[in-house]
Formats: sequence, C-alpha cells, structure tokens
Amino acid sequence: MKFKQASRKEQEEILFPIILKALKKLGGQSNIGDLKKEIALYSDDLGKFAAFEKMSRGNRLYRPFDYIFNFAVASLGFADFLYHPERGVIELTEKGRTSNFDELDVERDIRNLSDPKWEERKQPKDSNIKASENDAESEDVGIEEEPEADWKSDLAQSLNAFTPVKFELFARLLVKKMGVELDETLGTKLTGDGGIDGFGYLTTDDFRTA
Repeated sequence: MKFKQASRKEQEEILFPIILKALKKLGGQSNIGDLKKEIALYSDDLGKFAAFEKMSRGNRLYRPFDYIFNFAVASLGFADFLYHPERGVIELTEKGRTSNFDELDVERDIRNLSDPKWEERKQPKDSNIKASENDAESEDVGIEEEPEADWKSDLAQSLNAFTPVKFELFARLLVKKMGVELDETLGTKLTGDGGIDGFGYLTTDDFRTA
C-alpha cells in the first residue's frame, strides 16, 4: 500500500516500527531533523511523501508528513518506547532499547497504551485530570493537527457545550459579525420564541436587501 493513499491511522501504524528502528540505528537518540531524514531513507515511497509540501487554506506551506510523524512519536511516548530528554531530542527508553521491533504488535503494544492517553488529552481544559509526565513530554514534539482539520471538532465540542440561552446569543452575534442588521424589536425573547433567534436584514448591494 502506498503511504500517501493509506488512512491516517494506517500511516501512523506504518511509522511506528520505522521510527523505532531508525532511532536504534542512530544509536538510540537523535534530534528530530536527523530522525526524519533517516526515516525518509526507508523507502522511496516514504521519502517522497516526507518531502511532499501542501498549501493550507491560510496560504501556509506545510508538510503533511510532519503531523503524522508528531502523532506517531507521541503515541510511542505514551506507550513508553521513547521520551524527550530535552526539547527537539528523542531517545529510546529502556523498553525501547530492548524490544524486538520485528515482533511489534501495534494494537497490543502501542494502541492499548496510547489511546487512553489521547482520550485524556481530549478532556476539557478546565477538568481536574492531571496531565501525565509522558503527556507533558509530548509537547516537545510540537504536536498539532494539520491546518484546517482539528478546529472543526473543537468548534463542534464548544457549540455542544453551550446552553440554549448562550447559543442564541452566540447566533445573534455571529450573524451581526457577518453584516446582518438585526431588528432588535423582533425575536429577542430568550424563551418561548418558537426557536427563532432573531430577525435581521442583509443588504447585498445598494438596491437589494434580504
């Protein structure tokens, strides 16, 4: 299977043993740049994808590989195969140094350990869940989602957390920011309004109003 055509989960799982083997080849410790170069040598297919650049909607050039790499490294950290002795450096743990990567079972050895940690990270920021040591270390890798990807789930989660009253106020503010002139005499009741959040008028040009 071509790396580029694989699903995000499959791409991470392809990278897991490659990252570990590359680190071992580099002596068990490496800076992130050298590690990526070593991984790119694993196959022509992987090397091409590692160098592939894409333009985000915000006109920012980025490499999709970097995000997949970051998440794979963080998962391996959660599973105690590697850690970050200092920012920008990745090192195999004792477990990582002594493991046989050819016999690695992704689901048993990595996913079962890392998935609960990822679930913890999804908890609201004001929750009482304390970040684990590995969680904090993963920040050194620069974990972030690809542009225009993760904000959608964050937005949906925030909207779902709104009370009906807060959502109605949010909706009114949103359409005002979009250039709609709200009629403050209609649809201003917070309850018993039949689900109508407001009435407004959008002037599309000098002659037309919707």
